[in-house]
Amino acid sequence: MLWPTILIALLITIPVLIFVVWPLFFPSAKVMVDDLDESRLAELVQRKDAVLQSIKELEFDLHTSKISQADFQLLNTRLRHQAIGLMRQIDKVAPEVTELEEALEKEIMKLRRVDGDVVHAAHKNGKAPQPSPKKAVSNVTEDTTDRFCRQCGARVNEGDRFCAKCGAALKVAAGS
Repeated sequence: MLWPTILIALLITIPVLIFVVWPLFFPSAKVMVDDLDESRLAELVQRKDAVLQSIKELEFDLHTSKISQADFQLLNTRLRHQAIGLMRQIDKVAPEVTELEEALEKEIMKLRRVDGDVVHAAHKNGKAPQPSPKKAVSNVTEDTTDRFCRQCGARVNEGDRFCAKCGAALKVAAGS
Protein backbone atom coordinates (compact mmCIF):
# COMPACT_ATOMS: atom_id res chain seq x y z
CA MET A 1 0.00 0.00 0.00
CA LEU A 2 2.96 2.31 0.56
CA TRP A 3 4.45 1.94 -2.96
CA PRO A 4 1.34 3.11 -4.86
CA THR A 5 1.09 6.18 -2.62
CA ILE A 6 4.74 7.06 -3.22
CA LEU A 7 4.30 6.52 -6.97
CA ILE A 8 1.25 8.81 -7.13
CA ALA A 9 3.06 11.46 -5.07
CA LEU A 10 6.05 11.32 -7.41
CA LEU A 11 3.82 11.52 -10.49
CA ILE A 12 2.30 14.71 -9.12
CA THR A 13 5.45 16.26 -7.62
CA ILE A 14 7.88 15.80 -10.52
CA PRO A 15 5.80 17.66 -13.16
CA VAL A 16 5.07 20.46 -10.68
CA LEU A 17 8.77 20.84 -9.87
CA ILE A 18 9.67 20.85 -13.57
CA PHE A 19 7.00 23.49 -14.22
CA VAL A 20 8.28 25.70 -11.39
CA VAL A 21 12.03 25.29 -12.00
CA TRP A 22 12.04 25.34 -15.82
CA PRO A 23 11.91 29.18 -16.20
CA LEU A 24 14.83 29.54 -13.79
CA PHE A 25 17.15 27.46 -15.95
CA PHE A 26 15.74 28.21 -19.41
CA PRO A 27 14.22 31.71 -19.45
CA SER A 28 12.61 32.95 -22.62
CA ALA A 29 15.02 35.05 -24.70
CA LYS A 30 12.31 37.61 -25.54
CA VAL A 31 11.45 38.16 -21.90
CA MET A 32 15.13 38.65 -21.06
CA VAL A 33 15.61 41.26 -23.82
CA ASP A 34 12.46 43.16 -22.81
CA ASP A 35 13.49 43.12 -19.16
CA LEU A 36 17.00 44.22 -20.08
CA ASP A 37 15.70 47.14 -22.17
CA GLU A 38 13.28 48.20 -19.44
CA SER A 39 15.89 48.01 -16.69
CA ARG A 40 18.44 49.84 -18.88
CA LEU A 41 15.88 52.53 -19.68
CA ALA A 42 14.92 52.88 -16.02
CA GLU A 43 18.58 53.15 -15.04
CA LEU A 44 19.24 55.82 -17.69
CA VAL A 45 16.19 57.83 -16.68
CA GLN A 46 17.19 57.63 -13.02
CA ARG A 47 20.73 58.79 -13.82
CA LYS A 48 19.40 61.63 -16.00
CA ASP A 49 17.08 62.77 -13.21
CA ALA A 50 19.98 62.72 -10.75
CA VAL A 51 22.14 64.82 -13.09
CA LEU A 52 19.32 67.33 -13.66
CA GLN A 53 18.81 67.57 -9.90
CA SER A 54 22.55 68.19 -9.52
CA ILE A 55 22.31 71.04 -12.04
CA LYS A 56 19.48 72.61 -10.03
CA GLU A 57 21.48 72.28 -6.82
CA LEU A 58 24.53 73.77 -8.53
CA GLU A 59 22.48 76.78 -9.67
CA PHE A 60 21.15 77.19 -6.14
CA ASP A 61 24.70 77.04 -4.77
CA LEU A 62 25.73 79.78 -7.20
CA HIS A 63 22.82 82.01 -6.17
CA THR A 64 23.64 81.51 -2.48
CA SER A 65 27.34 82.27 -3.17
CA LYS A 66 28.53 78.85 -2.04
CA ILE A 67 30.61 78.42 -5.20
CA SER A 68 32.42 80.85 -7.48
CA GLN A 69 31.30 81.72 -11.00
CA ALA A 70 34.33 79.91 -12.47
CA ASP A 71 33.56 76.72 -10.55
CA PHE A 72 29.92 77.00 -11.56
CA GLN A 73 30.82 77.29 -15.26
CA LEU A 74 33.12 74.26 -15.09
CA LEU A 75 30.71 72.02 -13.18
CA ASN A 76 27.66 73.23 -15.09
CA THR A 77 29.28 72.43 -18.43
CA ARG A 78 30.25 68.94 -17.28
CA LEU A 79 26.81 68.18 -15.87
CA ARG A 80 24.99 69.47 -18.95
CA HIS A 81 27.17 67.38 -21.28
CA GLN A 82 26.50 64.37 -19.08
CA ALA A 83 22.73 65.03 -19.16
CA ILE A 84 22.76 65.42 -22.94
CA GLY A 85 24.67 62.15 -23.30
CA LEU A 86 22.16 60.36 -21.08
CA MET A 87 19.24 61.79 -23.06
CA ARG A 88 20.81 60.54 -26.30
CA GLN A 89 21.27 57.09 -24.78
CA ILE A 90 17.62 57.11 -23.68
CA ASP A 91 16.59 57.99 -27.24
CA LYS A 92 18.65 55.06 -28.58
CA VAL A 93 17.22 52.58 -26.06
CA ALA A 94 13.61 53.63 -26.54
CA PRO A 95 13.10 55.62 -29.76
CA GLU A 96 9.38 54.87 -29.73
CA VAL A 97 9.08 56.74 -26.42
CA THR A 98 10.45 59.87 -28.09
CA GLU A 99 7.95 59.53 -30.92
CA LEU A 100 5.11 59.08 -28.44
CA GLU A 101 6.23 62.13 -26.47
CA GLU A 102 6.28 64.23 -29.64
CA ALA A 103 2.79 63.05 -30.60
CA LEU A 104 1.58 63.76 -27.07
CA GLU A 105 3.03 67.28 -27.17
CA LYS A 106 1.20 67.93 -30.46
CA GLU A 107 -2.08 66.78 -28.93
CA ILE A 108 -1.51 68.94 -25.86
CA MET A 109 -0.91 71.97 -28.07
CA LYS A 110 -4.16 71.27 -29.92
CA LEU A 111 -6.05 71.02 -26.64
CA ARG A 112 -4.53 74.23 -25.33
CA ARG A 113 -5.63 75.99 -28.52
CA VAL A 114 -2.37 77.83 -28.91
CA ASP A 115 -1.54 79.75 -32.08
CA GLY A 116 1.23 78.07 -34.07
CA ASP A 117 3.43 81.17 -34.28
CA VAL A 118 3.24 81.64 -30.50
CA VAL A 119 4.31 78.03 -29.94
CA HIS A 120 7.36 78.26 -32.22
CA ALA A 121 8.48 81.61 -30.78
CA ALA A 122 7.99 80.36 -27.24
CA HIS A 123 10.00 77.19 -27.87
CA LYS A 124 12.84 79.22 -29.37
CA ASN A 125 12.90 81.49 -26.32
CA GLY A 126 12.68 78.56 -23.92
CA LYS A 127 9.38 79.80 -22.48
CA ALA A 128 6.21 77.81 -22.05
CA PRO A 129 3.57 78.66 -24.66
CA GLN A 130 0.68 80.79 -23.47
CA PRO A 131 -2.88 80.56 -24.78
CA SER A 132 -4.02 83.22 -27.17
CA PRO A 133 -6.31 85.80 -25.46
CA LYS A 134 -8.85 85.64 -28.29
CA LYS A 135 -9.15 81.87 -27.87
CA ALA A 136 -9.01 81.73 -24.07
CA VAL A 137 -11.70 79.74 -22.33
CA SER A 138 -13.12 80.22 -18.88
CA ASN A 139 -11.54 78.29 -16.02
CA VAL A 140 -14.85 76.80 -14.85
CA THR A 141 -17.11 74.34 -16.63
CA GLU A 142 -20.54 75.59 -17.61
CA ASP A 143 -22.44 72.90 -15.67
CA THR A 144 -24.61 74.56 -13.00
CA THR A 145 -24.78 71.63 -10.58
CA ASP A 146 -21.09 70.75 -10.34
CA ARG A 147 -18.32 73.23 -11.06
CA PHE A 148 -14.71 72.28 -11.67
CA CYS A 149 -11.55 74.30 -12.23
CA ARG A 150 -10.40 73.94 -15.84
CA GLN A 151 -6.80 74.44 -14.76
CA CYS A 152 -6.47 71.53 -12.31
CA GLY A 153 -9.88 69.80 -12.30
CA ALA A 154 -10.65 70.42 -8.62
CA ARG A 155 -14.26 70.90 -7.54
CA VAL A 156 -15.12 74.56 -6.78
CA ASN A 157 -18.01 76.03 -4.83
CA GLU A 158 -20.65 78.35 -6.25
CA GLY A 159 -19.26 81.65 -4.91
CA ASP A 160 -15.56 80.93 -5.37
CA ARG A 161 -13.55 83.37 -7.44
CA PHE A 162 -10.29 81.42 -7.24
CA CYS A 163 -9.57 77.70 -7.21
CA ALA A 164 -8.67 76.49 -3.72
CA LYS A 165 -6.24 73.91 -5.11
CA CYS A 166 -4.24 75.74 -7.79
CA GLY A 167 -5.21 79.41 -7.29
CA ALA A 168 -6.42 79.98 -10.86
CA ALA A 169 -8.92 82.80 -11.31
CA LEU A 170 -12.40 81.44 -11.93
CA LYS A 171 -15.05 82.97 -14.14
CA VAL A 172 -17.88 84.00 -11.84
CA ALA A 173 -21.34 82.85 -12.98
CA ALA A 174 -23.75 85.56 -14.18
CA GLY A 175 -26.12 84.96 -11.27
CA SER A 176 -23.44 85.58 -8.59
